[in-house]
Amino acid sequence: MSGNRECSSGGSRGADAPGGRRAALRARTRDEILDAAAELVTERGVDELNLNELAVRAGFASAASLYRYFAGKREIVSRLAARDLERLGEYLQRVPADLPLEEQIVEICLAYLDYACERPGTRALLLTTASSIATEFRAAALPAEIVGRMFRLGEAARETGALNLRDKDDIFAVLHAGWALAHGMAEYDRMYEGPERDVLRERHRAVFKAYVAGFKSDWTG
Repeated sequence: MSGNRECSSGGSRGADAPGGRRAALRARTRDEILDAAAELVTERGVDELNLNELAVRAGFASAASLYRYFAGKREIVSRLAARDLERLGEYLQRVPADLPLEEQIVEICLAYLDYACERPGTRALLLTTASSIATEFRAAALPAEIVGRMFRLGEAARETGALNLRDKDDIFAVLHAGWALAHGMAEYDRMYEGPERDVLRERHRAVFKAYVAGFKSDWTG
């Protein structure tokens, strides 16, 4: 398998191949390597990612072949985290910006839940990467436009009185708690099958609405 990959890839990358074709092949191969890395990180954690094992999983003869596409383990993990954060951003961007503030917050939580349920391996990867012991392998932040939108929502809710938020620390706490709630739902929904899981999914929206409504009154103690 690895021999075939290297042979066919080498032929396609010949000097007489069109530049666009070479670039497309390179991009596709990089994605395949990242897919294999995602499987390994999800199984064992980012700190245990081994380039020799990754090469075998990706269909290469040796780890040396990976250096044609990435500078090393650090770049692979960083690019993997960035790719998956971009995909998460795409889910969150589906929420219309013209919805009422409280509805946008609810829909953003649901969008994350959709992402986490549809991509369980990716969700585990992001958490594993973010909590990595090795600092250099920790994930980057969400795309700036997504973070900005979420905090703008919180600030608008504070200014209009839609939610009882005193300052930016309250906004951060509420947004973080919403993400934690959505992630917890995705994690524990997996414990159930059939009717039980359907019951939970039918009530996700109502649960998030109740969560947001709780911040309309004094919640700070």
